[in-house]
Amino acid sequence: MLTKLESFFQRIATVRNILLLLVVEILINAVLLPWAAGRLAAGSGGNGPLDLKFFYTPQQAYDLLGSFDAPTRSFYAAFELSGDIFYPIVSFLLFGALLTFLFQRGSPGNALLKRLAVSAPLVQIVGDFGENLGIVIMLLRYPSQLNAIALVGSLFTLLKWAGAAASVVLLLAGLVGLVVRRRKA
Repeated sequence: MLTKLESFFQRIATVRNILLLLVVEILINAVLLPWAAGRLAAGSGGNGPLDLKFFYTPQQAYDLLGSFDAPTRSFYAAFELSGDIFYPIVSFLLFGALLTFLFQRGSPGNALLKRLAVSAPLVQIVGDFGENLGIVIMLLRYPSQLNAIALVGSLFTLLKWAGAAASVVLLLAGLVGLVVRRRKA
């Protein structure tokens, strides 16, 4: 599977595609996510989504979900199944293409870096989708408290942030590698 993803990212890792994905990522972060966070805050006395926490206990999750009124919980579930599907996909494509682009130019032939360029964004998207699924289940079953689902959802949240952090570290490493290679040339 990783080999197929590597080939896919090698095909899409062009300046044009990366810029297009970057514009979409910026629009999602500047428009869609703040709009949704505002809706959640308005229906909860100022609280934001579970998605932005790094980790939470089942009690913290249910305390937060309990702060939302019923229409806000419905909105949150619907948003997790619609609008919050786009962000992980765009982020996965952007980081995968950008890391592949950088490592092709800064460290060509390094098989480990090629694998990491695919693996970190893959960890992030799997974590994000798992997190979203856990949140949706908790929201749909509320007020029932499914502590195991909350804990697993929180672990997926932690996985998402670990993948995101790894992607950023790899991005910085890719930029350094590119600069070093260009200075040598």
